[in-house]
Amino acid sequence: QCKINNGDLDGPTMTVDGRDPRLFIAPGDTVAVTTAADASVQQAMGVVESMTSTTIVLTAVSSTEVTNNDIVFNVSPIRLLLTFEK
Repeated sequence: QCKINNGDLDGPTMTVDGRDPRLFIAPGDTVAVTTAADASVQQAMGVVESMTSTTIVLTAVSSTEVTNNDIVFNVSPIRLLLTFEK
């Protein structure tokens, strides 16, 4: 899981830890966060502009309040990557 690191949201930049967000999020994707305690509570964050292994930069500043260890996930689009072996 990719989680918010220490509740850090600096302008449009989220600092994350755990899993590298580039493994399941791409620029242009819409992301949201949910709390580890209650996964039914979701908060929209915005559209991803760019990423590193420890940061996610949104296209606009998000007013959503985040806390340490909130889980970041991809809302849309959902992509299926298939590989085939001969």
